[in-house]
Amino acid sequence: MHACTVCGHEDKLYERGLCARCALARRTAELMTGPDGKIPAALVGVHDTIVASATPRKALNWLRGGVGAPILAELAGGTMDVSHDALDAHPRPRAANYIRQMLVAHGVLGPRDEPLVTLERQNAATVAAIILSRIC
Repeated sequence: MHACTVCGHEDKLYERGLCARCALARRTAELMTGPDGKIPAALVGVHDTIVASATPRKALNWLRGGVGAPILAELAGGTMDVSHDALDAHPRPRAANYIRQMLVAHGVLGPRDEPLVTLERQNAATVAAIILSRIC
């Protein structure tokens, strides 16, 4: 057991003299800091929830290997719009949907009827397939 260099908590250190909770706070801040050096105001609640995780080691693993973490970085960095449309267009739909749920839960995005959106997509694909079959 060693004391964390940030909070002083005695525990097994996770990295560079930091306990898992302080390492999580550092990594989450690094991931979610925008180009202006700050966490975007709209994403502060998401940031705080990740940092407050009851299982900081699991959250650290998610930040390191989860496909949703880079999406948060894109949102924070401004390279991806914070919108349902941008998440819909993301090449990793499951990860994008997970991030969407986080954003809706924190009021960053408004809720929407996901089954209805899925049905609308299926209908559009069906209509497109019918039109294509009549053309060919």
